[in-house]
Amino acid sequence: MLWQFVVHKNGAGEIWTWRRARRDGTPLEVSAEAHPDYGKAINDAIKHGFRPRQEPWVVTDGASITHFSPHGPARKRKKAALARKRKGPAHAEKQS
Repeated sequence: MLWQFVVHKNGAGEIWTWRRARRDGTPLEVSAEAHPDYGKAINDAIKHGFRPRQEPWVVTDGASITHFSPHGPARKRKKAALARKRKGPAHAEKQS
């Protein structure tokens, strides 16, 4: 299971939502409302079973993703870099 916290930026500032999903991305539960800040989104997720000291989670703004693990440091990556990594080398050389 993976918890995802998403910031949605708008003209007045930002709002936060969370969702709980399977590792394959299939959503299991989403926040019932948007939250005015990250802390409130985290607190609401905790009320719905999130355990930050036991489970991994990600924070995303649509352009980058930061992975958090209860067992190690955060890792931040740009979404474009993640897409390239999943696809592999763009041009593989053919050998005769």
